[in-house]
Amino acid sequence: PPFLSPLVPPIWSAKEALCNCKLPTLIVQGDHDRLFQAHMAQELHACTNNRADLLTLPARSHNSPFYNPQPEYWNRIIDWLQQTHS
Repeated sequence: PPFLSPLVPPIWSAKEALCNCKLPTLIVQGDHDRLFQAHMAQELHACTNNRADLLTLPARSHNSPFYNPQPEYWNRIIDWLQQTHS
């Protein structure tokens, strides 16, 4: 989020890293993530010139996929990994 920008070192600039990335990339966005909102994932996707895949998944909060793992979230990521790396 923009209000945290002064606190985050520039090594965390995903936009810069993704703009020139040639590797398969999956941008994952939780549909109810209030920390990293949907427009942020869309901006990252746009800077890749559609070289990355954008996947919006059900997540009640930013960390809910880790604290309460659910198949409807993780299975789609696993599917992408299998398709991309097979």
